Amino acid sequence: MSDCIDAYESTSESTLEGFTKYLRERLSKEMNAEERSGGCLIHVAGYVHDNAGAHPEMWFIRNVEGIDERTGEYVGLGSNFQVTEDFWNRDYSAAATKEAFRTGGYQRYFNGFPPGRIAFLGLSQMLQRFFGQVWAHPVWKFRPPQSLDELASVVELEIRVVGTMFGSSDYPAAYIGGAVQVEKCLPPDDAVVL
Repeated sequence: MSDCIDAYESTSESTLEGFTKYLRERLSKEMNAEERSGGCLIHVAGYVHDNAGAHPEMWFIRNVEGIDERTGEYVGLGSNFQVTEDFWNRDYSAAATKEAFRTGGYQRYFNGFPPGRIAFLGLSQMLQRFFGQVWAHPVWKFRPPQSLDELASVVELEIRVVGTMFGSSDYPAAYIGGAVQVEKCLPPDDAVVL
């Protein structure tokens, strides 16, 4: 991925959208049929500047059509790659999403091996209920994360738990595991308030 980023930056004016389209073209040309057969899903996120300031975007590059609502498996595996911007132009436009942000909520995007992805979602939901109860305790001084570093430590905890589950499973490979990598991206000074 580092080589792809470097190659893109040397070709033209760098934009988040431009990079995702460049990556889609590279994947389309360079991945063979065997590599595509397992599905390829990549999230690319960052801040984009416009007249109002900087806002977050999350681009999704994939060669699958969607997720089976019943099983959680990916469906519609194909050889062509799609690119969509799923946060700013889709999800954030919903009133419920804006209200969630206004009251301290957040938006998550994750993909991967279905049992791991589904376990991660369930764990996240249970932990949020647990944290909410602890943070609401009238005497305790625990509180929700108030910095990017504090939030990153919660995300890392969730990923470690799912990785630990795969470490004691009967799957033929550790689909999730190893060292957790958390990349933090501070908003620019001119970022819009969500």
